[in-house]
Amino acid sequence: MPALRRRLRTGHHRRRAYWQKHRRAPRRSRLPAAAVQEQLHWTLERYLSSGRPLPGHAGKVNYSALAAEIGCSDSALYLPQNDTKLAAVAARTGITVSPPVPIPITGKLDGQPWLPHIGTSTSNPNGTLPLAILLQAACYITIAYLSGMLTSGSTTLAAPPEIDVATVTNLRHDNARLRRDNHNLAANLEVAISNIQQLTLEVHQLREALDHARNVTRLPRPPR
Repeated sequence: MPALRRRLRTGHHRRRAYWQKHRRAPRRSRLPAAAVQEQLHWTLERYLSSGRPLPGHAGKVNYSALAAEIGCSDSALYLPQNDTKLAAVAARTGITVSPPVPIPITGKLDGQPWLPHIGTSTSNPNGTLPLAILLQAACYITIAYLSGMLTSGSTTLAAPPEIDVATVTNLRHDNARLRRDNHNLAANLEVAISNIQQLTLEVHQLREALDHARNVTRLPRPPR
């Protein structure tokens, strides 16, 4: 078990470092101010009608999560009138510990969803990272139990390697180049097939001409 805890702790640090490195960059608002206010109005109406709590962080409304839902920048929401609107809605619906992941909860316990939502914060016990660690531990235990694997063997089940942005970009370029090469190869094969068919036709015509020549009656040779 100590080896398993070390493995899980190492995977946790790697995933957290990857999240910190590739977390989203600030967005620039592409919506006019009037459109932002209109989208905010309808977004808050949806929260009120459904009774869902507003996305929160550290006990406050998470403006970044709302901005991502609306499609604008965070700064476009930092207005005094928006603070009043959000405070009024939060007083009626409440707020979450962290912004929820936009996926439905299908698993149920006693007929009820096993979680109200899955959060995005790494400090949320129901967040994606803590749940991923629990899932990894469950996988280790299941594999070790069903396979009879020893502790020394289970610790060699390494986490998948991290892929950085440069590697993904290179893979995309290589994939595009391979597609171009395959297209060119297909075109060359079509030309080769056409040439083979043309040669086959010419050979067939030549054979017919030779057979016809064999059937021609030979003229007698003149006497010398």
